[in-house]
Amino acid sequence: GKVMVKFDKLSAKVVAPSSYIQSGQKYEADIFIAASSSDFKKENMEIVVNPTSFDSVKGTITGGTPVELSPDGMGKYSVGTQGQGEQKYTAVIKFKQPTGEYKFYTYETSYMVAAPSVAVSADQMNVFYVGVPNPVSVSAAGVSPTDLIVSPSGGGCRSTPKGAGVYEFNFSSPGECVVNVSSKSPSGPAKSQGSKKFRVKPLPPPVTTVGGFSGSIDMKKSQLSTIGGVGAMAPGFDFKANFVVQGFEITGSVKGQTKIATCQGNSLSADAKAILMGAGPGSKIFIDQVKVKGPDGKMCPNVPGVTIKVKA
Repeated sequence: GKVMVKFDKLSAKVVAPSSYIQSGQKYEADIFIAASSSDFKKENMEIVVNPTSFDSVKGTITGGTPVELSPDGMGKYSVGTQGQGEQKYTAVIKFKQPTGEYKFYTYETSYMVAAPSVAVSADQMNVFYVGVPNPVSVSAAGVSPTDLIVSPSGGGCRSTPKGAGVYEFNFSSPGECVVNVSSKSPSGPAKSQGSKKFRVKPLPPPVTTVGGFSGSIDMKKSQLSTIGGVGAMAPGFDFKANFVVQGFEITGSVKGQTKIATCQGNSLSADAKAILMGAGPGSKIFIDQVKVKGPDGKMCPNVPGVTIKVKA
């Protein structure tokens, strides 16, 4: 009886591997009566998390983080979280027995840290575009982003991971894309987390721009000298799309005669600059026959030009 610990405190306990269960999974828990002792107090017990070492003969613990004990001998461990994924830690409990000797109890456990996330879906705008990088963020409730398996199919999709839960999709053809998401399992096959269907559309057609403006432009005679070339863009398109002008023509009236100049690339040729400098107030300058290569490397057909009305 000299080494016997008197357990004089009883309480109901429920211990579950996880308190977050997905639909279709079983909820499992151990329900039992836990026995405690009045001897479990600060002068008889010590709890240390992540100790470097401990010596059961000398009764010493080296390193680690001490855990505060409540009056009833319950250790309350609290630590800030950083990063994401599974976080493991070990701990040792040192207890002074009635004989005066110390006994050590060790354990190892883990918990999962996930970044806060929100999913927003606009069903009429589930669209990807051909020829440009499509940024995609994927998350599943209760699953670490590092454990997700993202598998898009359709539209010739090529998926490139860019970080935890972040991807870049590139498509070679329009149509439909289905993004299947599953999660890794430490034992057994991957678990499906669901799928999402998207439309894959070609890029909107570009228009020609001069100084960032398109269509019909009013410009003063003095502003014509600031024009160095022409560009192309898709109006209202929020993706970064690199449209490259391959060539164009400029038509204008110089001293009553109609002049036409052909330009290679997106810059003005010497003849084109001469047309701009010779245009008088009230005349019009037409930029057309614009050849534009899209981000997908294909030539864009029928690109609208620009008309410049010269003002005094």
